[in-house]
Amino acid sequence: MPITVSTPYLRVLLEGARTAGVSFEDLVDQLQCREALDDLEGRIEQANAHQLWERIARRSGDAAFGLHVAEAIRPGAFAVLDYAARNAPTLGEAYRRIVRYSRLIHDGAQVQLSLDDEHARLSYTLPGYPGGSPRHTAEFIVAIWVVTGRQMTETDFTPLSVCFQHPQPADTDEHRRLFRCSIAFDASANEMCFNRALMSRALAQADPQLSLLLDRYADELLARLPSGEDFAGTVRRHLAAALRGGDPGLEAIARKLRMSPRTLQRRLKDEGTSHQDLLDDLRRELAQKYLREPTVAISEAAFLLGFSEPSAFHRAFKRWTGTTPGEFRRHLAMH
Repeated sequence: MPITVSTPYLRVLLEGARTAGVSFEDLVDQLQCREALDDLEGRIEQANAHQLWERIARRSGDAAFGLHVAEAIRPGAFAVLDYAARNAPTLGEAYRRIVRYSRLIHDGAQVQLSLDDEHARLSYTLPGYPGGSPRHTAEFIVAIWVVTGRQMTETDFTPLSVCFQHPQPADTDEHRRLFRCSIAFDASANEMCFNRALMSRALAQADPQLSLLLDRYADELLARLPSGEDFAGTVRRHLAAALRGGDPGLEAIARKLRMSPRTLQRRLKDEGTSHQDLLDDLRRELAQKYLREPTVAISEAAFLLGFSEPSAFHRAFKRWTGTTPGEFRRHLAMH
């Protein structure tokens, strides 16, 4: 069962594209998103949403595209989740609703709120996604928490720190301007840390009666979503971890799941896939991600994907995409 994101999420992205003067109609058609966009409760596959983010950000020429889209957010942009959060009694309850209802926006994301004596941490990860999360998506989400927190409390609060899973970009001026706190990269999660005392800050425009109705409606919507990760998703998550320095082979993954290779293959077959299909899909997705990074050499990408030599990577990439890694990279440079 594919991981999906919701129509409101896409509309926020496309509104950001319009503001930046970016043409995206052809991308919507290429990725077959048009029908979902016309449906208030429509959803598209996560992979297509990530491609939209990457391509629109590249066309915009804006190195901080995700941050700027977040800054332009308006109340109601994320439909029922947004209204449920904004009508909570306190900032802490608003963030708890964001955690509780995050699957309405992205059913593969893990959003968590953790507390200690002095700090609160709101974090976001995509289990099974290579490298944690696409850069602009991660920066957009963490920035949304800050921007909407300021909007909901009508105060200019500053986090204690933020961190991201992706490497540090060349220019972080916009990050420092928006967050005004310590910023770290190459972290284990995308996270905002703030003073726990802010959890009790009252929301200026909260409506208690409306809050009850919105929670009930959001719970109904949540109940309609597919119930969690399927077996293929679990295997893909283990494969992604193995490609970061382990063994992605059938026997090794079966050991991780405490079953025989034969049982693993049978269960995947029941879901219409196989270990090799999942590994090829993951490697293809990773390969295109690496080739979009000018600092990653093709030989290095081959190594990171677990190929014994670059020629094996070239053959596999040609089989996956119909083009060579070098041709793929040259095509990107022209667009």
